[in-house]
Amino acid sequence: MEPSLGVAGDYSWNPDLRADDPRSENHAALLLDAPIRYDQDDLQLSLNSSARYSNSSGYASLASNYFRVDARARRFNERGSIGLNGGLTRDSSLYHGGESDRGIGVRRDTRTAGFNWQQAPTARTSLQFEVDWTRVTYDQNARVTNLTDYRYLSWAPSMGYAFTERNTVRLLGSAGRYNSLNEITGSKDYNLQLGLDRLINEIWTMSLSYGYSKAKNSQKYYFGPFYLGTVESNQRGTVYNANLKRRGESLSLSLAASRSLRPSGFAFLSRQDVAEAVVYYQHSEKWTFAANGGFHRNVDPLTGGGDIKRRYFVAQISADWHWTPDWVVTLRTSHVGQRFDDSRLNADSSGVSLEMTRQFHRQDLN
Repeated sequence: MEPSLGVAGDYSWNPDLRADDPRSENHAALLLDAPIRYDQDDLQLSLNSSARYSNSSGYASLASNYFRVDARARRFNERGSIGLNGGLTRDSSLYHGGESDRGIGVRRDTRTAGFNWQQAPTARTSLQFEVDWTRVTYDQNARVTNLTDYRYLSWAPSMGYAFTERNTVRLLGSAGRYNSLNEITGSKDYNLQLGLDRLINEIWTMSLSYGYSKAKNSQKYYFGPFYLGTVESNQRGTVYNANLKRRGESLSLSLAASRSLRPSGFAFLSRQDVAEAVVYYQHSEKWTFAANGGFHRNVDPLTGGGDIKRRYFVAQISADWHWTPDWVVTLRTSHVGQRFDDSRLNADSSGVSLEMTRQFHRQDLN
């Protein structure tokens, strides 16, 4: 076990992402991280829990409290591995790409479970199969934001073949089933992609995939208690995923861009275009710097028909000062923006925080 405990003070301007009457807030918070790991030859077990507790209440803010627990178990053999994972999370919907059509945040409770199997039948070929299940519920006030409780189950097989030491071609597929918990709307989605992984040199790697996706949507209609029928529609289009990474001794860089159909609390799957960049620089033993930015362009379908188009972007810069091997002081600044078709709903938020964290030495629990 390697726990860490920290305190933070932050100033946020418009953390609720209000379009009207924006307000600023000050918060003091307690931060806790308690990872536990067990290793024995071919078996690895881990339990990671983290929490933020502050003097604020509610979940309609980017500065809301959170609680997260993730558990993983993995067994290895000479040719591959098999694993299980699960998790529980309570946080704000605004953490998830501004998950709201009016910029209003609510409490988001998430349960996840998954299965992963990897095998290498030969030195050149690799097989992988994943199953993931997610269940998301929102606070009852979510009805004013059109967010819908849902569950999502997906299967994702893939196959890779290394035709050289530096190049691997992959065939990736997936199928998923999305259902709103009120049983009104649902989707079945399928996609197939062809990918290439390339080791450019010792520090640069690249991964590309491109393909086609299709979703079949259904929506039930009622008049009072009477069922009138089901209306079906389709979503079609290309999907892709591109990653470029650099891992050096002092400078690390990651660039990513993707398009996909994802569950996000709306009537059906949302089409998401995402671009992200992360830079990490270790200046010295005492100082490290990081910067990251992300851009989301979402098309979110609504239960009553039509859709909401929005753009969500976030940028963050941080500096860590390693006061001692156990104490770290972090200064962090951030900016979040959300844009809708209706400009009256547009909102921005900025903030700065100062954190002090105590990293405790490894504790053996046996």
